[in-house]
Amino acid sequence: MNSVCRWALCAAMLLFPACLTGQDAPAKDAAAKDAAAKPPAETVVAKSDVLRIFETVKARVEAPTTAELKMNMDVFANLIVEQIVAPGTAVKKGDVILKFKTDKIEQQLQESKQELEIAGLSLKEAESNLNQVVQTFDLDHKIAQETWDHKQQDVDYYFRVTAPFSERRVKKNLESATFQVEYAQDELDQLEKMYKEDELTEESEEIVLKRARRSLDTTKFFFESEKDDHDHSLSVELPRSADSQRKALQRGELEFKKAMISLPSQRQLKELELQKQQFTHAKQKRDYEKLLADMEKMTLKAPIDGVIYHGQCRRGTWSNAAGSPTRFIEIGATIPKDAVVMTIVDFAKIRLRGELEEKQLASIRLGSNGTARPTANPESSFAATVVEIGSIAIEEGKFDCVLNGEALPKLLIPGMTCEVKLLGYEKKDAVMVPKASVFSDDDGQSHFVFVPTDAGHERREIKAGKTKDDKTEVISGLKSGDKILKTKPE
Repeated sequence: MNSVCRWALCAAMLLFPACLTGQDAPAKDAAAKDAAAKPPAETVVAKSDVLRIFETVKARVEAPTTAELKMNMDVFANLIVEQIVAPGTAVKKGDVILKFKTDKIEQQLQESKQELEIAGLSLKEAESNLNQVVQTFDLDHKIAQETWDHKQQDVDYYFRVTAPFSERRVKKNLESATFQVEYAQDELDQLEKMYKEDELTEESEEIVLKRARRSLDTTKFFFESEKDDHDHSLSVELPRSADSQRKALQRGELEFKKAMISLPSQRQLKELELQKQQFTHAKQKRDYEKLLADMEKMTLKAPIDGVIYHGQCRRGTWSNAAGSPTRFIEIGATIPKDAVVMTIVDFAKIRLRGELEEKQLASIRLGSNGTARPTANPESSFAATVVEIGSIAIEEGKFDCVLNGEALPKLLIPGMTCEVKLLGYEKKDAVMVPKASVFSDDDGQSHFVFVPTDAGHERREIKAGKTKDDKTEVISGLKSGDKILKTKPE
């Protein structure tokens, strides 16, 4: 390249920036004018400050030392108040504080005593019956066995001896009757033959013949009768007798088997009856003893020194056992047999009991301190400390919380209410910025602010902490003294 070319190139290079500068000048001027016309964005400064967040808890005053007077009646249930100490009364241990009407229980005691005596007599009778069965069991068993043996022997003797002999006797009777007829006929024939040969019959001979004929006639009649008895005995009486003997043997066998079953069953039945009577007597005795114990409970005495409250305290709230909308139990009221009717409260030491919401568990811990203000006197206050937090919910989203108080006002008594503000969070050098200057994406998890720069502003991610009133704590991303835009830029 010659010198002329090099000169021309250098001249061109020197002129090119100048040309560009001349072209950009109008744009820069417009921007400068716009910046001068638009006011700078308003900023705020992140500052270190003490951050304290308090949680509010509604609490009731309660006494940890109490004595509940629960009826715990075992049998008697007709509890009508006859005399009762008014609520708020100071009592000493052993003082009579409640009496119930006793006319009904006295009548029931009398009836129960009579039932117990009747059960005792029935028990003795059952014992006697069992003893008799036990004592006669072996004898009855022996008698049943002997009866069955005798029956078998009798039937065997009948068929072996009695029946054959009866048959022979009947036949022999018929045979004897036949002979008697023959004898009478022979005698008459001989007499007639003898007297006929004489041709002349004397009067005495006629008499003898008449007697012989009558004797023959009678003998024939006896023969006919004996023959009828013979036929009837062989065809009817003896078969019937044999059948009766067989049936008697069967019946005897059944009765023996029945006795072998019924005798042990009767003994077992008497044993069961005795057990039943023993159970009944024991139950009647227990009921009577329970009723006697209930009689002792018809008058209640104070187990400790303290102040009387009607009803039962549950988590600092009083309820009336008699079901009345008031906490005062009147004379004539009917009390449930298993209810807490009165409570004696020891005022020497009292405490607070409240309920924490589930969201408060993250900030309230054992040892958390705060200030309690009585509803009866909001101008006064006293320090309170959490000493107990329930591990399970007492109801949906509610957890038990017990607080001890210091220098409690004298006007506080169990059942009154207080508002307690507990310190849930404290940080002495918390970096705080206006809540309105902190922004979040749609997910609601990430937070950011806008920081001013020479060019305008830039987005900066931060980690947000607690919020109090209109301030938000910044845990990371900013430090004290940093400036951020007050509002979100357009």
